[in-house]
Order: sequence, then structure tokens, then C-alpha cells
Amino acid sequence: MTDKAEFESVGAYARRMGVSAWTVRQWIKKGRVRAEQPAGRNGSYRIPVERLAEAG
Repeated sequence: MTDKAEFESVGAYARRMGVSAWTVRQWIKKGRVRAEQPAGRNGSYRIPVERLAEAG
């Protein structure tokens, strides 16, 4: 395992889950999906790859 974490975009996660990106952002805001919001990224989120297994 590497030290560098891998991330999935909101759009890619939404396609994988069969929902809209808006829905994923709502899930993030409600705490259903954990995501990071990097400083200076103005509202964009990234979802750690290990979270993908938790959603299934």
C-alpha cells in the first residue's frame, strides 16, 4: 500500500452509484458519504477510494 491516498471525483462516484452528482453532494453534506474538500478548491469534493467499498 502506498502513502498517497487515491480519490474518486463526485461525478465518477455518482455514475458508479447510478445517481446524480447533486445527490452525492447532498449525501456528503448529510454525512452519508465521507469526502474531503481540499483547500482552495472552491466547493469541490473528493471521495477516498476506500469509501467506495463502504457504500456497496
